[in-house]
Amino acid sequence: MLLNKSHFQKVFPLPEIPTDNDTDLASNWLLNHEHKEPTTRVKTALKNVLASGALWPIILQYIEQMRSQILALDFENVRQVERTRRFFMFPLHFITLEDYEANQFLRALDSLLRFKSGKFALDDKFFSESIGLDTTEYDNLQTEKSLVEQIKQHAGIWNVSFAEKYEEIDLSQKELVSLRINEILDIVKSYPESIPALNDIRQFLDPSQRLQLVNEFTKNCNRYLLHAGSNTDDIILCYISTIRSFLIVDPRGVLLDNASRPIRRYLKDRSDTIPLIVDALMNPRKENKLSVLADELKMVTQIPVNDLHLRWYPDPIDALPDFKKQDIIESLISIFDTKEVFVTEFSHVFADELLSLKSFQFYETSRKLDLLKSKFGEGEFNNLDVMIRDILDSKLTDHKAHTLDRSISRDVQFTILSYMYWPDLPEDEFQVPESIKPTLKQFEDQFRIIRPGRKMKQTKLGSATVQLQLDNKTLKFEVSPPEAAIISLFHNSSGLSLDHVSSSLKMGTELAEKSLSYWVDQSVLKFEDGLYHVLENQKDYPPANNHNKVIPETKASKSTEINTNYWPFVKGMLENLEALSAERIYSFLKLSFSTEKTFGQSPTDVRDQLNTWVTEDRLDLEDGQYKLKNFK
Repeated sequence: MLLNKSHFQKVFPLPEIPTDNDTDLASNWLLNHEHKEPTTRVKTALKNVLASGALWPIILQYIEQMRSQILALDFENVRQVERTRRFFMFPLHFITLEDYEANQFLRALDSLLRFKSGKFALDDKFFSESIGLDTTEYDNLQTEKSLVEQIKQHAGIWNVSFAEKYEEIDLSQKELVSLRINEILDIVKSYPESIPALNDIRQFLDPSQRLQLVNEFTKNCNRYLLHAGSNTDDIILCYISTIRSFLIVDPRGVLLDNASRPIRRYLKDRSDTIPLIVDALMNPRKENKLSVLADELKMVTQIPVNDLHLRWYPDPIDALPDFKKQDIIESLISIFDTKEVFVTEFSHVFADELLSLKSFQFYETSRKLDLLKSKFGEGEFNNLDVMIRDILDSKLTDHKAHTLDRSISRDVQFTILSYMYWPDLPEDEFQVPESIKPTLKQFEDQFRIIRPGRKMKQTKLGSATVQLQLDNKTLKFEVSPPEAAIISLFHNSSGLSLDHVSSSLKMGTELAEKSLSYWVDQSVLKFEDGLYHVLENQKDYPPANNHNKVIPETKASKSTEINTNYWPFVKGMLENLEALSAERIYSFLKLSFSTEKTFGQSPTDVRDQLNTWVTEDRLDLEDGQYKLKNFK
């Protein structure tokens, strides 16, 4: 039975081609001839296309179609091979090709048939004659098949280059690249161990395989990487490896530009992409998968971002209209429509970091800012420059105030903020303890002298170092202002109720409950008979983080049910970054849920909720860092 169009379309549906000119008519008939003679109009079109010299590209398309269809067939006998050969030879009865063109076509057809017919015996004379197979060519065919099988043995071996081994064998080079194309996603993920395999691809990649390489990579990314089950930091890490890998294969960056677009689109829609990138840039830790970004940041660009220079080169011919070659950090930034989203997150991170400084030591923070400017541009961080200058001015003002009035306690460090340049920072509403009010009043009086004409509005931001002297030990804590204010009430008190604490500090009941719960979590206070008591002897109460600890059933503990929607996000964040402070977790949540109800109302709310999860055995707290229970 003669193979016709219906047989092939079961495997490879042929596309409909427009027929509005001679080239389209010729292409349409050649690719869909069904072993039927062309019409008079098509014959005229073939002659015109042949005369114009545009026929050979159509023949190449026909050869490619022929290749894909024959490779998909499974011959059962010699006659099927012969019929297939006659089918694909049919158009040559109506087309006059140059000798070298005809030879190339026949060689391609016969090579494919020989490749698919290796199981037939050589002594089948009918088969040998039907495709012109002689002993020499048969031996060559067997050699080619042996090489293909040999190349298959290199699958998964990416840390060794095979370029020298196949340097002079064209078929083996193409087969080696085809093998690597099928493995391309795993090769990219294995960077830098896979550099030898990437160099082989660069050396042997045929122009006809470039599109196949990109399509295979994007297909596997969509299937195995870009889905809800993948951690965002794993996707970012793969994106970084994609940049480095594809720049080895194609230093011009065109293949990278095409291959990375699906990953860029997906990262843009992930809510934690920006917090993870900013955290990796600002707080490098060896255990962070994205610590490579901090290393990239240190590689300062030699040419400033805003400089205009004459070293311009035209884009490659196969580049997309919006093609742009960038380094890793620039590429991550350009995922988003504006740098403003990064600058906003950096502002919050810098604010948290600057307000937690001890003795105004901001050198490290200033160094980070200088590195960021090298990547983002000088003009993007004007607000951060003011914030740094505020810390420097605060150091001078604080020193002058203590010099003018030596009665001002040295235990208090004052930071003056230019409110127009700092991000909106959550502030808890409460009244500072009476013991510290005189110190605040003294500093305010000196500020009017040092900065005449300037007004100062006191805020309750920052942190406090609290040292507690109990019967059998001394304990030291870094806490929020509300927690420091509450523990100060227990200095000369045997027991206080929630209402008393709340009214004494003019603090909301919920904030007071949460702050008291923090000290219960730390085994400093205990709740008994409706009152909170100081645990002078730590042996009288189980240690912090013990799951048998009794926590009073308060409105605050009941309210944790409201926040259960945020637990999956916090869990995923700690799976990615392993350990974070309460302040960093708060910043992530505020950015990610900026259009929803914020997680808690302040950093204190976040810390207290985290401490609740500690008591529930979900988290561990070590050195001020929260991490998942039994996380390895």
